[in-house]
Amino acid sequence: MISNYKIFFPDLPGQPVKIGDSWPSNYAIEDKTGPLALRTEIQRVNTLEGFETVEGMNCVRIVSKLTGRVSGAGSQQGAEIRIEGDVKGTVAWHFAPKEGIYVQSTSDVVNEMTVTVNRGQTMTIPTTQKQKMDVKLAGR
Repeated sequence: MISNYKIFFPDLPGQPVKIGDSWPSNYAIEDKTGPLALRTEIQRVNTLEGFETVEGMNCVRIVSKLTGRVSGAGSQQGAEIRIEGDVKGTVAWHFAPKEGIYVQSTSDVVNEMTVTVNRGQTMTIPTTQKQKMDVKLAGR
């Protein structure tokens, strides 16, 4: 949870932008859960698409296309485990600049990975993980 909270708020550009402008955001998430250590590296291209009224606030609509890699390793019950894969997705988010409030976002992300388990014999397991998430402002 801590690693995801570190990247919860999207990066805003460091200068004024207009509709159609883009800026990059890159980040890495390192997560050690039990016997596995995972690293996810994400590259985002954020584009200001326009303005919309959301929850009564004038918001900018920003769409982020993301790509990246996930890798990890560890051992469990005597088996060595390796994880390698690709991350692709889109996040659309709304930010109210006047109020300085992150209003909402919708994400659609797919991880296509290969899990390799070696315990005397090697077993390779292709895995697809689909994540859809909606985040909405609960109150002001």
